[in-house]
Amino acid sequence: MPQPKKNQTFTFIVQLEDSNNPGQFKANPTIAAGDFKVSTDGGARTNLTNLPTVEPAGSIDVKIILSAAEMNGDRVVVEIKDQTSPSEWEPLVRTIYPEVNPLVDVYAKVGPLQYDASNNVKSVQQFPTGTVVADAGNTALAFKSDRTEGTDNFWRGYVKFKPPSALAGQHARILSYIGATKFFNVSSSFTGIPANGDPFDIVNE
Repeated sequence: MPQPKKNQTFTFIVQLEDSNNPGQFKANPTIAAGDFKVSTDGGARTNLTNLPTVEPAGSIDVKIILSAAEMNGDRVVVEIKDQTSPSEWEPLVRTIYPEVNPLVDVYAKVGPLQYDASNNVKSVQQFPTGTVVADAGNTALAFKSDRTEGTDNFWRGYVKFKPPSALAGQHARILSYIGATKFFNVSSSFTGIPANGDPFDIVNE
């Protein structure tokens, strides 16, 4: 899955918290016109051009496709709110910062600069770290962490897994960090579901 880029169609996945079962994601949520709205660069919130779908059918994953016009800005806010009463899932907001700087793509592919001194490879930069916490809601696009920050979207940038994780070397852009649940949602799938105790770096922006 490509990184979000300005004026290009962008697809990402979200999971919606079950209103009747706090802390659990809603399986096969009901989605209707008006539940998903978008604002580009602070403009008025309007219904998405493409109505999101549950994919695969019956799962907790909701697939959202933003059009090129909706992505034609520096800040894109997607507001997700069940319009029915009572609601079957909790409100959610996703903020996306489309990329226009090609250097970001280079960094995503090569990672932080490194050097070799006395046969020891050391990172030029030191990044915040975390580990994966086992949770039924963990997927290849979202996982619970041991980070303690309680503010939504406290973290931005990328997460990158490191040894001994089976996903070591894989990285993905952070779409959101949920302070209440400590979940990271990322823009592109890892090759597997992060395992309990998997260590990762946060390349923050």
